[in-house]
Amino acid sequence: MLDNFLSYYTLIGKIGEGSFSEVLKVKEKKSGHFYAAKRLTKYYANLDEVKACAELKTLQKLEYNQNVLSLVNFIFEERCGKLTLIFDLMDMSMYDFIKDRTKPLSERRCKNYIFQIFQGLHHLHRNGIFHRDIKPENILIRSETRWRNNMIGPDLIQIADLGSVCQTDNPFPRSAYISTRWYRAPECLLTSGYYGQKMDVWAVGCCFFEFLTLNPLFPGDNELDQLHKIHLILGSPSNIILNRFKHRNVNYNFPKCKSVGLHNLVPNLSDYGNDILKKTLSYHPDTRLSAKKILEHIYFIDLQYKKKRSSSSTSALLKSSSLTSTNSSNLGRKSIRKNSSSLTNSRGSESSNSSKYSIVVEKLHEA
Repeated sequence: MLDNFLSYYTLIGKIGEGSFSEVLKVKEKKSGHFYAAKRLTKYYANLDEVKACAELKTLQKLEYNQNVLSLVNFIFEERCGKLTLIFDLMDMSMYDFIKDRTKPLSERRCKNYIFQIFQGLHHLHRNGIFHRDIKPENILIRSETRWRNNMIGPDLIQIADLGSVCQTDNPFPRSAYISTRWYRAPECLLTSGYYGQKMDVWAVGCCFFEFLTLNPLFPGDNELDQLHKIHLILGSPSNIILNRFKHRNVNYNFPKCKSVGLHNLVPNLSDYGNDILKKTLSYHPDTRLSAKKILEHIYFIDLQYKKKRSSSSTSALLKSSSLTSTNSSNLGRKSIRKNSSSLTNSRGSESSNSSKYSIVVEKLHEA
């Protein structure tokens, strides 16, 4: 009976751990490929409970996007009630990437990273979910090539850890205790669960500043201190803005603070870069840009052009593969799959994922 994920994978070492899981580096015995295995600490009594796991349900439903960490497989060990999620192995988190640096990253590099994060975020949002815990620890990086002459290289950025996601159509109020405090938007601090997708945009704005300066923007010690630090930099909100929030038991008699100004904290940032900071860190979510609108900002026009050019090249390659096939009905399709796999890691199809998942689970369940 194959009732242990180590029947499929060899343990290499521990990558990290949190309150609800530990992440291990593993090697698949069959292929020799390396993966990250997320072992959830929660006990699952049966397969029905596994199917109800919010993170697993989200990952299975979500279509492939290169800027969101995709599920490769999962294994349920019925004897011990353990659920393990298998993901592609990335190099490290952005937190680990910047924590020991002494020289800040260039604006051009940060811009590329933020663009990729917003691409992943837009993918989540247009699929009716939002992350709720965007922070450097949950943004992963894999260096595909070395950086040379300060030019943008194809470092891959992916949003990870969908364990806190919320459906956009979930009723209000939502869970009040969400996201990590330093990246928590004002609506999460000032209301009892009246927040939405724009909270993710705020968190990415905080990450952008942190990538540029290597320092967190609002490192509050508690919720009131968090608000105080926000007000010191953005200025105290007017009563008109405060009255637009759904109230909770918070004393709104904040001491008046004059804005330090985000532009003064990053004096070397371009005007368009400062505009991105300003519009991602707008105090009220109604005046904060959506992920889609951020991607359309002129700041990213060069990256949008590169993306379109790359997509056109890929389409031409796939078309060429299909046309030159000796058998248009069979070999053509094989050729397209072969080329697509390099872009989607063979996980662009939801049906292929479903069959792969059921093989492992059914073996464990039936044995």
